[in-house]
Amino acid sequence: MDADTLRAILDAQAMQQQVQHQKTLDAVMERMERLFSAMGATPAAAPASTAEFVTNSLSTRLPEFTCDPDNGCTFDVWYNRYEDIIANDGSTLDDAAKARLIVSKLDAATYARFTNHILPKKTVDIPLDETVKTLKQLFGHNTSVFARRYAYLRTQRNDETIRDYTELVNRRHEMAEFNDVTPEQMKCLVWICGLANPEDADIRACAPRKMEDNPQTTLKELSAEIQQFMDIRQDAKLLGNQPSSPLSGMCLNAVTKDCDFANKTCHDCKRGGHKKGYCKNFTKKKPIPKQKRRTLPVSAETIWTATAADRILRASDRLHQIRTLA
Repeated sequence: MDADTLRAILDAQAMQQQVQHQKTLDAVMERMERLFSAMGATPAAAPASTAEFVTNSLSTRLPEFTCDPDNGCTFDVWYNRYEDIIANDGSTLDDAAKARLIVSKLDAATYARFTNHILPKKTVDIPLDETVKTLKQLFGHNTSVFARRYAYLRTQRNDETIRDYTELVNRRHEMAEFNDVTPEQMKCLVWICGLANPEDADIRACAPRKMEDNPQTTLKELSAEIQQFMDIRQDAKLLGNQPSSPLSGMCLNAVTKDCDFANKTCHDCKRGGHKKGYCKNFTKKKPIPKQKRRTLPVSAETIWTATAADRILRASDRLHQIRTLA
């Protein structure tokens, strides 16, 4: 084989390799164009997939909410604990997606009560802010903040273990929201907790109602109102101790055998059955001149008393006459 033939064979092989390389390059370029076309044709699908991924990730991290106010498990506590996670880690989610996430974490009983409350609307029709507000109202504490603080200050260990007692104190502290208590509220709490005497039972019942009606009440205002309450109570006791009859203290047995004056003899009329000063048959009263007479105010009680006394004297005279004839 001469040199020219060998050169021709090599040139043919080089040409063939070049053609094959070009075909391969064209195929790669075609695939890349298809890939770029696919990426450019579905830009909206990526955010949807991202939102779904974030929602699923948060759903696995957030525990299910179960309402148990007696043990401090309220929606306020649950939401305050996980609000930052929902807001920060779910920053790519819109408010509707966040609302759906929160509703999905309600247990069966809580979800049923919530959906029944918002009827005829559906959960998708309620915005995020209204969803959170409604859940706080439905599944919040069943006692006032003051009542929870009062219970916290009166916490005592009974039959619990030290560990259970510690958990009880921590739980009641969170329920009492003591981080928001003002100095005046703290004074009022200590003031009420110090009312331990049995005679302070009415005050212990009255003071907490005052604090619940106006949580911003100062100790001075509370003390003044309780003092007014005690004054009214004392006045009521005085009214209750008044005599039931205007004749209390007089002899109401004048016409009976138990009368202390039945055997007495009057120094004026010399008759028995009444004492001196109550004689109707003999009087030494001098007439008052007209020019010196004056009208004196007479109460209804005085008139009633005098009339009753007059009836008693007449009855006593009749009793004396009957005894004389006998």
